[in-house]
Amino acid sequence: MSSLRKFKRGTSSPLIREVARRQGVSEREVITEIEKAIKYGMNSKEPEAMAFWSQFNGRTPTVEEVVKVMVNKAQKEIK
Repeated sequence: MSSLRKFKRGTSSPLIREVARRQGVSEREVITEIEKAIKYGMNSKEPEAMAFWSQFNGRTPTVEEVVKVMVNKAQKEIK
């Protein structure tokens, strides 16, 4: 899953679509919840969380960017 698209109106990655399908909600709802989690996580004082968010150089990342980083991390852990 190396090429996630931008989350424009009416489009999303297959991952977002699958999460929405499994949870019985819209893709927009999944994206909104991820956006909330990003804001919450960026305020964490936990060292691991601070290290994760530091890779975005102080700016709020997009949902696409966070999903991409997490997918890449998961793929590395599987190998």
